[in-house]
Amino acid sequence: MIAESPCGQSKDATLMMVLAKPAPLPNPDGTTSHSTKPASGQVAGYPPQRTPLSNSLDETTSHSTRLQTTAAKSLVIPQAGERTNEKGNLESSGEETNDRCANLSLHLADENATIALAQRLAARLKPGMVIYLRGDLGAGKTTLVRGMLNALGYGGRVKSPTYTLVEPYHAAGLDLRHFDLYRLRDEDEWEAAGFRDEFDGQNIFFIEWPENAQGLIPHADMEIAFEILEQGRNTEIHANTEIGKQCLKQL
Repeated sequence: MIAESPCGQSKDATLMMVLAKPAPLPNPDGTTSHSTKPASGQVAGYPPQRTPLSNSLDETTSHSTRLQTTAAKSLVIPQAGERTNEKGNLESSGEETNDRCANLSLHLADENATIALAQRLAARLKPGMVIYLRGDLGAGKTTLVRGMLNALGYGGRVKSPTYTLVEPYHAAGLDLRHFDLYRLRDEDEWEAAGFRDEFDGQNIFFIEWPENAQGLIPHADMEIAFEILEQGRNTEIHANTEIGKQCLKQL
């Protein structure tokens, strides 16, 4: 004979109800709580909880901002009478401070620092500027040009015009010409290519290996020389004209 519980149910039935009851869930504070039964017609755990869209956008924007500022943090611009050493620290240059607008010495620790310099220069370019780029193969000349063009909004491929001698670009309303004169043979090749017509006072020029066209190209407003070091690059920037000095002063 099966014993009856006070409410009319068997002990076995009561025991089954107890076993079927969900176990309490632990809380972080050590207390326990029972799970909540899903509403009628609702599947437990669905729909999944989603991160609010505004939070996702905030996180994406924050990440993008951090990426954009990485290059800028890689470059230290010295003040009057200073320069950066191989560790990127400021030190006395030993030069007169009134020469600050004409000369600038920088240590570029890596490619990010070169891009940061390019971004600063790009914001200060003026129509008709002529910039000489000096340094050995692989020193960073084309990297600097690519960084300036990208900073101006150009999204295409930027390569060294080693065989074409010149590559034209248009960005931010500016016409720019990137010359690589490493393979220029002589004046006849220069004249036959019609390069002289490019210097119309409006185009901006980045000229690698300018010494190969000495006497054929205008004097530089600014000269940027790269020296390859065991760690990074040493960069000397010299302004020859008033427009070049204004560019350096605004850096």
